[in-house]
Amino acid sequence: MTDFPSQYCLIAGQCPELHEEAARVERFALADPRTACFYARRTIELLVEWVYANDSLLQRPWGEPSLSQLIHAFDFRQLVGPQLLGRFKLLKDLGNDAVHRAQPIRWLQAGPRRQAEKETTAFENAWSKQ
Repeated sequence: MTDFPSQYCLIAGQCPELHEEAARVERFALADPRTACFYARRTIELLVEWVYANDSLLQRPWGEPSLSQLIHAFDFRQLVGPQLLGRFKLLKDLGNDAVHRAQPIRWLQAGPRRQAEKETTAFENAWSKQ
């Protein structure tokens, strides 16, 4: 999918769809921030869905919950903590803005991506220890 090594290559075997979406964020980050924000939101959605599917202790909200409902569920907030929850909210909101707003997405707006990527990696590490 990408022409350069992804920092997410470690998850390629276990979660190829998540890896593919995260690699798209990397690929579009500088060239097309709107597209990068869209894929960042999609990556977070896939990650959150994966956590719910693989952690039997998490109580999934009833019905067909939105990404916002999933990340704000009490059990999930307890698992990820306030710092990661803030990163997930940021990526969700940037993705929503990228899709629903006409204003250009500027690099400074999308700049927290690198920090969010680090936080996502930290989340993966923390979750795998539990």
